[in-house]
Amino acid sequence: MKHLTPVYALVVSLLFGTTCMAQTGSQSASATSARKEIVVSVGSVVMISSPLGEVPKKGKLLSEQGDEIPLRRFNDSIATSKYMARWERSSGGEIYRLVKKEKTPFNYIGKTLPVTSLKTFDGEDVSFQKKKNKLTYINFWTTTCKPCIDEFKLIDSLRRQNPKVEFLGIAYEDNEVVSQFAKKGPFPFKPVLDGKQANDMFEVDGYPMHIIIDRNNRIRYVVAGLLDDKKLPELFRQLRM
Repeated sequence: MKHLTPVYALVVSLLFGTTCMAQTGSQSASATSARKEIVVSVGSVVMISSPLGEVPKKGKLLSEQGDEIPLRRFNDSIATSKYMARWERSSGGEIYRLVKKEKTPFNYIGKTLPVTSLKTFDGEDVSFQKKKNKLTYINFWTTTCKPCIDEFKLIDSLRRQNPKVEFLGIAYEDNEVVSQFAKKGPFPFKPVLDGKQANDMFEVDGYPMHIIIDRNNRIRYVVAGLLDDKKLPELFRQLRM
């Protein structure tokens, strides 16, 4: 079990807070604004899951092995859904390298949830089979992940500011461990039973991890690492439009 792996945070021309193990560097917002499906780290690496319309000026398209390839072959690889493209800016221009997709919650973006319902410690069944009038936010955490615990105060503040959003928490722990931890104080979300099983179904392998689900029960945003108190409400607002 890993804490804060350098996985990527999904944004729509928005960036979130930092991850403890994110790559360093600068990120160009203009490089992301025109594309439909983009996964962005907090550092200099951008993962793209949509075909490109053209090869950018001073840009190179590379195969997984690092060989330069034509646009058609690049887009055909992306279309198989087996690959994404890693975008990086170098002194010589933009580079797009094909990389194989790994198991990650980001593979579920735009899709319905891998579960039909979740049950909370209070006995509530949260169903994802019918359209809802609420957005859903899920926090993935562990009792031994200090950054996860440190942002509880922020999550509680966001919950109070967004009463029309349902806040759930899934811990990669046994139920008894979560119950004992709850004695230290209230959670900023409804804790979910059998967190290990739910965690594995979402294919989460780094913490903290955040998922936002729309009213049609589709995963719209996946965020790795610590949250930003300004950007999350903005994403909630966009989904309500």
